[in-house]
Parts: sequence; C-alpha cells; structure tokens
Amino acid sequence: MPEGMREPAPAPKQPAQAVTKLLTSRRSLSVGRESGQAMVEYALITAGFLVGATVGWPYFVQLLNALNTYYRSIYYVIGSAAL
Repeated sequence: MPEGMREPAPAPKQPAQAVTKLLTSRRSLSVGRESGQAMVEYALITAGFLVGATVGWPYFVQLLNALNTYYRSIYYVIGSAAL
C-alpha cells in the first residue's frame, strides 16, 4: 500500500434485521410528510392562481381593450402620414 494511505475503518457490526427496520421506518415517515406537504403547497398555489385570475379578469379585459385602442391609433397616424 502506498505511503500515507490507510485501510478503511471496519463498519460497526449490527444485526441486519435491526438495520432494515430502522431504514424502512425512517423512510416511510419522511416520504409521507414530504408528499403531504407538497400536495398542500400545490393546492394553495393553484387556488391562488384561480382566485387571482377570477378577480383580475375585468382588469385584464380593460388592459387588452386599451392596448388595442393604442395600437390602432399608432397605425392610424402612421397610415395617414404616408398619404
């Protein structure tokens, strides 16, 4: 073995069943919590978008009408200057 390198330390010996039980219990608890939290977050974000779209719809229609009027007037001016 080259100088300065060491052998890895041996892993502590535990019964295989105890390790398996520990890993599965931790994994099942964390997955359930994360999954439930994500579902709540998605539901809140979706509700926010839907409420925002419903409340903001009249203002959005007015905005589109204003932009339409603005662009029609610009093209009217450009078209009348060419004549």
